[in-house]
Amino acid sequence: MSLILAVTLAFVAIFIDYSRISALKAKTERLVHAATRSVMSAYVPELQRSYGLFAYGETDPSLIFTGVLERSLIYKERSDVLPITDAKLVSSSVELSRELGSYEVFKTQINEEMKYKAPVNFALEVVGRFKPMSQTMKEASGAVEILEKLQKLYDKREAELDKMVDLIKKAGQRTDDLKRNIGSSSSGQISDIQDVPLSGHVANATDMAAQYDDYKFQKERFSADDTPPDSTAVTDTEESNPGFFESIRMSMRIADYESGSQSVTSRMNTIVSRAFPPHSRDLTQAKEHLKKAQELNTQIEQVIAAIGDRSADAAYDQVSGSDIPGADGGPSGSPKSVQENLEQLVLKPTFFGSMNTHMQHQETDFISMKSKVDALEGILPQAFSELGLSTYTLKSYVASAGQVTSFYHERYGSGGRTIQVIENQLAEHRKHDEERKQLEKDAKNQLQQANELIEFLSKSKGHIEDFQKVESYFQENVSLNASRVEASKADKLEQDAAAVSKDSMQKMDGFFGGMSSMLDATGDRLLQNEYASDHFSNFDLSKIEALAKPGAKIDGAVAAELLSIKEQELEYILYGFGDPGANLAAAYGEIFAMRVAIRTMEALVDPKILALGNPLVILAKAVLEGLIVAVADMAKLATQGHVELAKTIPIKLTYKDHLRLFLFAHPGNDNRLSRMLALIRFDTGVNPDDHYTYLSGEAAISMPIWFLPGVMHSLNIGGDSGVGSEYTVDIQADYSY
Repeated sequence: MSLILAVTLAFVAIFIDYSRISALKAKTERLVHAATRSVMSAYVPELQRSYGLFAYGETDPSLIFTGVLERSLIYKERSDVLPITDAKLVSSSVELSRELGSYEVFKTQINEEMKYKAPVNFALEVVGRFKPMSQTMKEASGAVEILEKLQKLYDKREAELDKMVDLIKKAGQRTDDLKRNIGSSSSGQISDIQDVPLSGHVANATDMAAQYDDYKFQKERFSADDTPPDSTAVTDTEESNPGFFESIRMSMRIADYESGSQSVTSRMNTIVSRAFPPHSRDLTQAKEHLKKAQELNTQIEQVIAAIGDRSADAAYDQVSGSDIPGADGGPSGSPKSVQENLEQLVLKPTFFGSMNTHMQHQETDFISMKSKVDALEGILPQAFSELGLSTYTLKSYVASAGQVTSFYHERYGSGGRTIQVIENQLAEHRKHDEERKQLEKDAKNQLQQANELIEFLSKSKGHIEDFQKVESYFQENVSLNASRVEASKADKLEQDAAAVSKDSMQKMDGFFGGMSSMLDATGDRLLQNEYASDHFSNFDLSKIEALAKPGAKIDGAVAAELLSIKEQELEYILYGFGDPGANLAAAYGEIFAMRVAIRTMEALVDPKILALGNPLVILAKAVLEGLIVAVADMAKLATQGHVELAKTIPIKLTYKDHLRLFLFAHPGNDNRLSRMLALIRFDTGVNPDDHYTYLSGEAAISMPIWFLPGVMHSLNIGGDSGVGSEYTVDIQADYSY
């Protein structure tokens, strides 16, 4: 019985100590977890209040951790209570890690802060607002993209045709003086050249042919006279020796006729000979310009044929097809009707064929004219020889040269019929160009107003030291995360209104693309965008008036305060310029671009504008209307603080609403997180890179073994260390914000 009792007591004793060990483990685990929570309760209040972020403060974590454990292990002495565990702290240690400035940690805390609110806000305030206009905007964006391409190709084609016409005209005018040297003989009829007495004065080829008959007669008469005048009988008067003086006068006339004829034909030949190489070169270059124009015309056809093949359209369709309720209203009409008239911008093959034919005929006619002029000069030696020519033959040469010269110049010279035909053909398909160019000029004036303010803002200065400080914080955080700085690029100020309209539509493509990629409302980027718009300040657009007043001192204290980093945190996050005015200029420019896109879309569905017919005129008018209303929208946004989304969607959008939308349009990157963290550090004075969000705490707690410590040690009950009469439990607990 004693043996049985001893074994039984030993067995019970073992389970008593085993129960105490289990209790110690449970107690130790609870204490260590409580201690870690106590340590992490010492977070930075400024971060939590302003930004909903948690990071450990400046207190020594080991003091809190050890203090909580020690105080928890102190028992009040009670005479009627048996200390079952009688535990004591052997050792403790803590380790902080995972800086708030780390991208992964920062993203996690943003997600916790925004996971419920952001998806709802995004669905109702972003997608819901723009859903009604998605299809019309898709069509408008496609129409503007096509029309802008066509306009550039059209203008290039017309410039090539203008160069062609200039060269054709230049070639035709190279021999304008030839007709004057031919004279009045242009019909080709010999009868038009009447014989006249030899005067010796030859002003043109017609004079030469008209005097030739008398020239031959006088030359033969004087050469056949065997009794020349007596030169010895010369007296001071002509009456005393009339034959001698008549002979002298006639000889002079004959000589003048011959030299004058040679001079006229030589001038004619020189004009034609000098004109021949450049004339040929002009027409060759004109044909090259015509070929380039034809190639551009083919490109126009290809652009028209590719309508409807846009990758950006999928985003509009996804937004339109989402199950998120859309706002009431929406644009009526469609810009598709513009596409039905695009074919009128294409020149038919017959046009280019006729231009080639005109130039071939001009080249052939010039060669024919040159040959006739060369032939006329070539017969002069025979005409002045002893045998001479028949008057009929010389007249026929002159008449033939006059005919081809007159024919050439009536067609290709200054004011020639063929030139007029070509210009009329060009004018026919350009009949709307004057109206379009006037509209483009007016649009350029409207655009200049917006560009002047954007340029003014970009040059504004103030509180540059604060920007430099924030930029240094930004660089430090980028280095901490081993990331890469992506340089911010300012949009170039376009002077061409159509290019601005196209750029505005491309921005809308990006905006709808951003919306479509976030329709599942689960992405980190969505939560980060909403976090930025909720927790950071933005500029008061109404203050632009104060900055833009004539004579305003941009470097003054008031203006500098308006431009401080604290007044444009959201703009800095969005655009990333370390410059007081650049972020505001970028924001203003992008808001203006969105307003231009929306207002241009509305103009493209306006029946009055569509009734203009010509696609390029419709584009110019739509862009002008879009710019005019967009400029008014910007003024309204500054004075009233809001503007309606569209005519048919009377939802009020503030300046901040626009920035919030642009967060979706811009591609997200880690630099945006670094800028947020830099602003948080600047605002609170707390460096997220130096404050931690994760704690690992470890403690060793021991208690005395009551029964059979040797047996307990040999059996190794509980799996932990038992040294002599003490049993120690090691517990580690982790905690993260």
